[in-house]
Amino acid sequence: MDGSEKLHWSPCVRWRIEGDALLVENFIYKNDVYSLFPKFYFVTSQGALYDDMRDHFKEFNPRILQSFVKDLARKKVLVKSIVSPKELFYSQKDLFNNDYPESIIYVTEELEAFKKKQAGRVVFKGARGIALDDDIGESVITTRKTHRVFDTKKKINFRSFSNAIGVFKSGTDRENGRYYASAGGLYPIDIYAYIKKDRVENVPKGLYYYNPIGNVMELVDERAEFTRETHYLTNKEIFDTSAATVFFIYNCECNMPKYGGMGYFYAILDAGIMVQTLTLACESENISVCSIGDMLFDSVKDKFRLSPNQTHLHAMELGYPKI
Repeated sequence: MDGSEKLHWSPCVRWRIEGDALLVENFIYKNDVYSLFPKFYFVTSQGALYDDMRDHFKEFNPRILQSFVKDLARKKVLVKSIVSPKELFYSQKDLFNNDYPESIIYVTEELEAFKKKQAGRVVFKGARGIALDDDIGESVITTRKTHRVFDTKKKINFRSFSNAIGVFKSGTDRENGRYYASAGGLYPIDIYAYIKKDRVENVPKGLYYYNPIGNVMELVDERAEFTRETHYLTNKEIFDTSAATVFFIYNCECNMPKYGGMGYFYAILDAGIMVQTLTLACESENISVCSIGDMLFDSVKDKFRLSPNQTHLHAMELGYPKI
């Protein structure tokens, strides 16, 4: 265990004592560690080195304490960097007044009926309204479509790829400005891209960081090998045919000094704006996209060489549409 790094009790994790057992979310501990609480929680909530914990609990078996701390760190109960969106928001489901059956998750017909109901929802019944003109016409907005199968025999044209990814470049017509909005003009989202072999013209296979200053794809790992096992079941086939995966990585060092914890919220808004910006740019170049959102990022995280201040927010698959 690296004793030089502070460990914090994750703000997303709850605990309680039941009889002679400690329950930490779904994990149960019965080897007397419950006697450490609530003091252990208060100590680690402020952040503590392992040596600090050992000093606070001198009377407790040091071997069991060390094993307990290691286990909590492995389960991401004790963390040393910002948590992922999945960890941050999963507990909100317990506060949601849910009147729907769990079966809508896995019964196709029920899910489709649910989607149809939500798409036609009425928020204000009987309210007076003003009908707007509908004159958008044919454009990238009206022709936009999500594709889940891509043409594996066609390379993405280099110019088209450049125009799409280049929509994130810095220093446009405004000094240090960009083509999309960002809270405070801080642009805390870093872009990475995994390019498959022979799928993007003039770009060899590998993992890249997109540097917006200079509009450059910088090679991070030419040996990086991502597989369908990196994705959840419903997204495996999408990955199988895509040409590239674009990753949106939050760098809290860019906006938390100004916004504190709300910087995370603003970064998620920024990521949404960027996803739409890239989507429209790709539509203009006849490149298809599919947002897959979450994935098993921890299985490939080491390849990105991220700092403790970076965390994965979102991913998109790119390729030419299969006609």
